[in-house]
Amino acid sequence: MRVAALALLTLLVQPAMAVDQLVLTIENRSSIALERLNVFPIGKDGEAIEDNLGAILEDVPPGGSFALKLSLSRCETVRGYAGLAGRDDDVPVDIDLCKEPKLVLKD
Repeated sequence: MRVAALALLTLLVQPAMAVDQLVLTIENRSSIALERLNVFPIGKDGEAIEDNLGAILEDVPPGGSFALKLSLSRCETVRGYAGLAGRDDDVPVDIDLCKEPKLVLKD
């Protein structure tokens, strides 16, 4: 009887502990590959906080897409740093996940 009660309690507690993850869709409509993307929360001062919410470390070719699971349970504006093929620097881009959880790269 105790085992059944414990199993039932576990089933009831799991949904409360589960954290939904937001998914950021990346669509590469540009003519160059996206080589990497790191996503960070933005602090009240408008600067990125060193708490990586998710990253892509593989190429997203022109015409390709990628679904990136972020370590967030609610929508907010985040800052991505995109590494594009042929560029040494990362391009910063703010993404409003509440408006649309999508990043579209264009030329």
